[in-house]
Amino acid sequence: MKQIIDVTIEWLTEVGWNFESYNENRVVASVKGENGNFRMFFSSDEEQHLFRLFLIPGFSIPENKRLEIAEFVTRANYGIQVGKFDLDFDDGEVRYTAGLDLGGDCELTMGMVNAIVGRCAS
Repeated sequence: MKQIIDVTIEWLTEVGWNFESYNENRVVASVKGENGNFRMFFSSDEEQHLFRLFLIPGFSIPENKRLEIAEFVTRANYGIQVGKFDLDFDDGEVRYTAGLDLGGDCELTMGMVNAIVGRCAS
């Protein structure tokens, strides 16, 4: 069975995205989108069979706007079936998080990575 992060690296290589490997469980890709730049952190936990993706834009929310954005994030999360938005009140970071619990006998596929990234980036 392939390691979760290895499948992630295969996917990133196939789609042609530049990425850095921070350690055996974390890979970061920088992506330029229509509405700005963002970073995608791919994380794996082999023992727990978890694959997670964090999509973080290249900006922080100013302190005087965080309550307003917190309401927006709460409203945006209602009804989302896969993933969620987070707001860090301390530094203003906003991110979208999605993940998969692969259980003990399910292997991550490139199609699964593609589906999760597609939900986050669209």
